[in-house]
Amino acid sequence: MALDLDALYTDLHRHPELSFQETRTAAVIAARLSELGLEYEEGIGRTGVATAILNGDGPVVWLRADMDGLPVPEQTGLEYASTARGVDPAGNDVPVMHACGHDMHVTALLGALEQLIATQNEWSGTVVAVFQPAEEYGAGSQAMISDGVLERFPKPDIVLGQHVTPLPAGVIGVRPGTQMAASDGLSVVLHGRGGHGSRPHSTIDPVVMAAATVMRLQTVVSREVDPRDVAVVTVGSIHAGLKNNIIPAEAKLELSLRYPDDAARE
Repeated sequence: MALDLDALYTDLHRHPELSFQETRTAAVIAARLSELGLEYEEGIGRTGVATAILNGDGPVVWLRADMDGLPVPEQTGLEYASTARGVDPAGNDVPVMHACGHDMHVTALLGALEQLIATQNEWSGTVVAVFQPAEEYGAGSQAMISDGVLERFPKPDIVLGQHVTPLPAGVIGVRPGTQMAASDGLSVVLHGRGGHGSRPHSTIDPVVMAAATVMRLQTVVSREVDPRDVAVVTVGSIHAGLKNNIIPAEAKLELSLRYPDDAARE
């Protein structure tokens, strides 16, 4: 029986899970792999899943899909919009959404496996499908490697991934060279001197420092990165203070850096 990919995608979108918490998602993947008649291993790198199709001589190709959601409230108005909540690494109760397309990535990889099984007489080699946890946390791939995924399955000649992007339905985007950026996450704490809001002259205001820092960071790409390179510096989170008339002692910025290569990173 063919996989119902529409229903699968809708289900995954409705039930996102945070990084390293993808237990339900992993179980859904395992169930679909069983439907396809594939053996698989679960719990690789905590919640990762992997399987292989051995189809004679030929290259070993790994296909990878990430599967975690983000701490974002869904406001799409979709009938199948997520209302899920989770607990982030800091212990905060947060809304969870598949805001980065990992639900589609999982669906696409399962659909690809179904097609590869159906057309085994048209290709030869080995395909390993890897469903990776915690991409958003930046630790899932290393967790799977540390847990021996490279020893449990044939080592790849090439690893292929995919990512959704705003293109018309039915269109696949390709280009020579680097396609997706590498990324780093940074936490920056600005230390000031707190005090009452009525006496700013007696303080060192980290909120003003944070605002100035955010504006200065916008010139890193425009004035310090080669215009031929693609780089992004995003301040996605600012936290400072607890009350409107108190100047806090510190402010915290959470940054995302994206770059095409090590030269741009430096």
